[in-house]
Amino acid sequence: MCTVTYLPIDADSYLLTSNRDEHVARKPALPFAKYEIHGSEVYFPKDTHAHGSWIAHNRGAFTLCLLNGAFEPHKHMPPYRLSRGIMLLDFFEHNNTAKFIHNYRFNDIEPFTLIVVEQVGNKIALTELRWDGQQMHQREFNSSEPKIWSSVMLYPQPVIDLREKWFNEWLQQQTHETYDRITDFHLFAGDGHQARNLVFRDGMKHTVSISSIHVQADKSKLWYRDLITNKTFIKEVS
Repeated sequence: MCTVTYLPIDADSYLLTSNRDEHVARKPALPFAKYEIHGSEVYFPKDTHAHGSWIAHNRGAFTLCLLNGAFEPHKHMPPYRLSRGIMLLDFFEHNNTAKFIHNYRFNDIEPFTLIVVEQVGNKIALTELRWDGQQMHQREFNSSEPKIWSSVMLYPQPVIDLREKWFNEWLQQQTHETYDRITDFHLFAGDGHQARNLVFRDGMKHTVSISSIHVQADKSKLWYRDLITNKTFIKEVS
């Protein structure tokens, strides 16, 4: 839940990819599977510790991805009322960004950034929600432009800026036809410094998995790489 890229392919196709950085003692997650969440069919890798997720997809509607922290590092102060990974899945009770913002109880949930990609007819809406612990901040982005996010809890601003530079350099070498190589970027981008590389390692916190969702008009491809076992899982949904 700590590095995310969004890549538009065309009017109704995109890639959302996430590197999950976690404490190595945390229980391994399960790869993408289908679950019924608030009456909707939702695909996500499951966190076996808190039973939520950091990335989820509802075919033909929404793709969500979660990052730790909002605008600046905060002090972790448990107990919290609810896991952020459960909060992400609760979005599907509303299936509407505005209703989610106005009706959901965010109090006593640890600060987060939530990326919401919505398919509206043959168009895509890209929304960023940042909960700072007191207030929700909403921002709309141009869904025809690529975007990268890095968690403020793990990466200082100079490193966030450096990662954006690497992403822009990678984009200059690609076409829309080669955007499916984004998983290579998430695996190998960096300068050899483990605390800056996209596959991150710093003390007991490592990048433990990479998840990628490729949404197309007729199907979605769900890709999951467990970096602990080095196993890759692929699932297609139509």
